[in-house]
Parts: sequence; structure tokens; C-alpha cells
Amino acid sequence: MEYSIFKLSFKSPVHFGNGRLSKSGYTFCADTLFSAMYKEAIKLYGEKEADRLRILALGGELLISDSMPYHNDTLYLPKPIIHISGERESNSSMKKQFKKLQFIPVGDMEAFLRGDYDPSEALDDLKCLGVSGTAEKSAVFIDKDSEPYSVGTFTFDSDNGYGSYIIFGGSDEAYDMMYDIMDSLSYTGIGGKISSGYGSFEYTYESAADEMKAALEEKHNRYMSLSVSMAADEEQMAKAVSDSYYELIKRSGFVSSETYSDNQIKKRDFYCFKSGSCFSDRFTGSVFDVSDGGRHSVYRYAVPMFYGFE
Repeated sequence: MEYSIFKLSFKSPVHFGNGRLSKSGYTFCADTLFSAMYKEAIKLYGEKEADRLRILALGGELLISDSMPYHNDTLYLPKPIIHISGERESNSSMKKQFKKLQFIPVGDMEAFLRGDYDPSEALDDLKCLGVSGTAEKSAVFIDKDSEPYSVGTFTFDSDNGYGSYIIFGGSDEAYDMMYDIMDSLSYTGIGGKISSGYGSFEYTYESAADEMKAALEEKHNRYMSLSVSMAADEEQMAKAVSDSYYELIKRSGFVSSETYSDNQIKKRDFYCFKSGSCFSDRFTGSVFDVSDGGRHSVYRYAVPMFYGFE
């Protein structure tokens, strides 16, 4: 499988939901990207052909990571959810720094896993990633007064080389669709409140470095998921949680479809492994139907992309 780095440079604010409308994160999950890609594919190809995305993902021919920060040529990975012994055990100041740390430069991962990593430089760099803000909006109704509300935003410092990237892996067919979809999606935008102009981006792509490809493909002692993921069945689940370090998060939200229902309906809540979760063996995951009484299926992508280490 070929792997590529897609760097997204956001020229407008973004709203990446993190549980509250008035707050925004600076990364988005793989299931958010997959949903956006699927909707864009319907516009480009029609519903039947768009479903090739789901089929490719189920067949292991399409893999996407959560988004992660980058600064120029420095790519960040999630901090592994794993116990590491080292200097931090006796240094209260460093303990606080590691608690704040969410992402680690790819080149620093070995030092982190050895237990002799100083996170201060990465923390200082990520402080310059961009600026959080709040936009005041107004909900307008026909039969009652308008109601003000706040939308959390994040504005990347793209002029100084900061942005968000994803890792994409796929077959030739998957890449053909990916290029078309990303071209279209860059104008539509990703995340919340795209109708207000949020989330549009420019992007570049390049082949993943050999070291990255080895971590993604070769056999290792541990595997960190770079995407939200969930085992496809009970047998996989038992395998996944054995001798593993993980965190479960709840994914929810409303269905964004004019044909699904006459009223706005929420998707079924879905619990999955957070990116950064570490496992002793690989599992395949799946694309789950989280519809709840509407007129068509609604899909939640939960296929892991594994980054191996010793």
C-alpha cells in the first residue's frame, strides 16, 4: 500500500468540534474526514459510486489517520497512551509538562519511548500553532426573536508554516478518488459551520518517508492507532484489549443530510478507541452504520491506521 502525507493549510478559521459549540480544537478525527469525503463523493459521483469509499475502507484499501499538527517540515504524532518509566517519575515539573503534551514530533518518538524525552520544545512550538477565538452568531427564526450564540474557532498561523496534516494510505482506485475529493473538499471546507466559510483549505501531498512507511507496515511489538477506531466484532475486541493501553471516547452529532429525515436527528452515540491508544496486535476495525430511524444509512469510520514501535 502507498502512503502519503496530505498537508492542509487553512486560510480561514476552523471549527473542529470538541464537545461544545463555543469551543474548537485544532485537529479533527478520521471519522469526521471520512464523512466529509463521503458527502463530497456523492456530489461528484452520485450515491452508488460514492459508496466505493466504504467498500474500499472495509477491504483495507483505504486508510486515513486523524489530523495532526505540523510546522513546516516537522510532523507531529499523538502522544502514545502507554506507561513510560523515566525521569518524569521523580520530576514534578516534567510530570506537568507531559500531562499538557498531546503531540510529539515524529523524530522525537524514540526518545519519548526510552523515557528520556524533554517535552518543553514541542510544547513551546505548539503554542504558536494558532489562536483560539469565539465568533458571535445569531439564530434567526420566523415565529420568534433571533437568539445569539457563540461558535468556537481556531485560526492556524499558516503564514509561519503551521497547519494540520493527515496520512492517507490506499490502492490506485482509492487515490484516484482521494485526489478528486480533496480538490472539491478544499473549497467546501471541513469541520463545523462550513456554510459560514469555515474550514476551507489549500493542500499539498508527498509520499511518506521510508521510516514512516516502515512504522506503518512492518511487524512491531506495539501498535499505536493514528485514528479513532473500533474492533469489528467481539472476537476482534478481545484481541484488541489484551495487554493494551487505550482510552475510549464518545463520538456523536447530528446527521447532516437533507434526505435523512424531515427533522434534525442525532446519530447513535458511538464509543471508540482514541488515537494514541496502543495495542499488542493489529485489528481491522470497520465502518459502522450509526443511523437511528432515518431514511438511509449513516456511516461512522472506525478503521485503525497503526504506527508500530518496539
